[in-house]
Amino acid sequence: MTEEQIPVLAALRESMRAVHQAVAASPDFPPAQFLARLEEWQRMLDELGRYLAARGGASAEQLATLFEISTTLNASLDIDETLNRVMDSLIQLTGAERGCLMLVDDDGELNIEVAHNFGHGEELDLSRTVLRMAIEQRRPVLTTNAQLDPRFSAQESVIGYGLRSIICVPLQVRERIIGALYLDNRIKTGVFSEEDVALLTAFANHAAVAIENARLYTATDRTLAVRVRELTTMQQIDRELNATLDIHRVLELTLSWAMRATGANAGMLRLLGDDGESAITVQDGELPPSISPSDSVQKAMGRDEPMVLNGSHIVVPIRYKGDTIGLMDLWRTGERGFSEDHVQFVGRLADHAAIAIANARLYEQVRQANLAKSEFVSLVAHELR
Repeated sequence: MTEEQIPVLAALRESMRAVHQAVAASPDFPPAQFLARLEEWQRMLDELGRYLAARGGASAEQLATLFEISTTLNASLDIDETLNRVMDSLIQLTGAERGCLMLVDDDGELNIEVAHNFGHGEELDLSRTVLRMAIEQRRPVLTTNAQLDPRFSAQESVIGYGLRSIICVPLQVRERIIGALYLDNRIKTGVFSEEDVALLTAFANHAAVAIENARLYTATDRTLAVRVRELTTMQQIDRELNATLDIHRVLELTLSWAMRATGANAGMLRLLGDDGESAITVQDGELPPSISPSDSVQKAMGRDEPMVLNGSHIVVPIRYKGDTIGLMDLWRTGERGFSEDHVQFVGRLADHAAIAIANARLYEQVRQANLAKSEFVSLVAHELR
């Protein structure tokens, strides 16, 4: 059977090629991830085409279903809804009784993302041995009758759950296993064949890329939402800082926002004089005992970024035009210290506060100069009388 004899496969390949060219030619659409996905589709379609041509081909229904599944997977970044629809299609396509898709979490544990036709218990009555074998060996596992298969017949799950036909395919992206697809039938033997392995492998590669892209999209969307909230917060901070030229009020607002955003229990902000000593100090909360202000000054002077000490103490230099004009200390009690997000936030807050502090200092200097001028004029006028 040649490719020309498989119309759906040829049409799918041509469709992918057209989309690839359209995306590559677009100056406004960032193509990197989409192009990588299309290249993966192309590679898997080549493999599927060679396999089907060598084995006599799959049915038109199977190919049509695979095309529909591929389209569904890549039509939405709502991966939960997509995978539920796809699992229904796979069960219908292969004759499976039940199916589930599991993904590996950050701790390396398999978590159930989609499960159809299983019971409602916390543990699914499936073969963990088959799952483990597929993931460890990084290749599909097929048994037409687990009850008689020497690899699995002695396993408690196979015996206890009455498992017979089982197929499990790992989900892999760039040599990294991200999960597995598991289908079984407890009633019939010989439900799955090598043709099903090829089709499910093709689907698994599509699904793995789609899942990874959805994860990246979700992470990016979450990061963007955090940055938007932070930008909104910074705008509010700027409004409050710029609403006053009272240097004490500016310092109090800066310390208050820093403690609120980081969950600090205590804080101190020192405005430094020309000699590097504390000229004005504001504080909030109960400061830790036996603190030495000079220690923080020595450690932070000349630094551009906040410094974390022992996980629960941040020293934030406030710099303006290359000079350290202030230092902010934050303390947080308990097991959870400051996170990297906290450190980055107070660093950006210090940049905004530095401008407000410099303006308030300049205003104070001008005010003092005007007072001195007024006193001098009054003194001269008195002498002239």
